[in-house]
Amino acid sequence: MMDAAFQRRLRAILDDPVLSLTVLDPRTEEPYQQLCELFMESNEEQRAHIRAGWPYGREWRIPVPGNAEALFREVASAAIPEMRKLLIDWISEPERQSPEDGGWRLVETPDGPRYKLRW
Repeated sequence: MMDAAFQRRLRAILDDPVLSLTVLDPRTEEPYQQLCELFMESNEEQRAHIRAGWPYGREWRIPVPGNAEALFREVASAAIPEMRKLLIDWISEPERQSPEDGGWRLVETPDGPRYKLRW
């Protein structure tokens, strides 16, 4: 069962008026980070709830850290063993690091080209 504090935090993040701003507005970085922090602090049931309701149709401006590879390796280390191996293998083989190899495709949109997940 989801506790009330978790539900309030999730709703506050997803209802943030800044998320109605234009695509990739820098102000959408903060709610994105808040959602990621909430996900990392959550238990498995709460994480499943976030994944099931993740706003895939919303475009977020995702902050890129100074050392993206170190962050990627840190995230990979927190994954389940099967996924950890896939992620570490992927980052270790630069020739396989294209967006297309990651499941993305380039599409034309009214705002210009954007990457979308194939599925």
